[in-house]
Amino acid sequence: GRAQMELGAFIAKQCANVRGAHRDEFTSRISYAHGQYDQEAAFARLNDKLLELEGCSGAEQCNRLFFLSVPPTVFAQVCENVHRQARAVRGFTRVIIEKPFGRNSRSFAELNNTTS
Repeated sequence: GRAQMELGAFIAKQCANVRGAHRDEFTSRISYAHGQYDQEAAFARLNDKLLELEGCSGAEQCNRLFFLSVPPTVFAQVCENVHRQARAVRGFTRVIIEKPFGRNSRSFAELNNTTS
């Protein structure tokens, strides 16, 4: 997984080129959660953080969209952990996968089946 870092360091690194009047407003909406792909406990902590940020009671609908920028070898594992520990209680959960999705039609079909 990605190395653990403090939120300020994460923002400084990832938003170095964000400039202008709206920078502070934009960066105030950023949060960072560290965890390992294969640890369900990390996804449970992520879920707790998302519940805090969403401010949803159990009766409200809060949707979740996950953007995966991870190695293709862990797509399935991350999707499984999101499903087990961090999916929306009410509302939808969607996953966007950044990388190429499979090496050929067979690996595409396997990944598609696993992440559906």
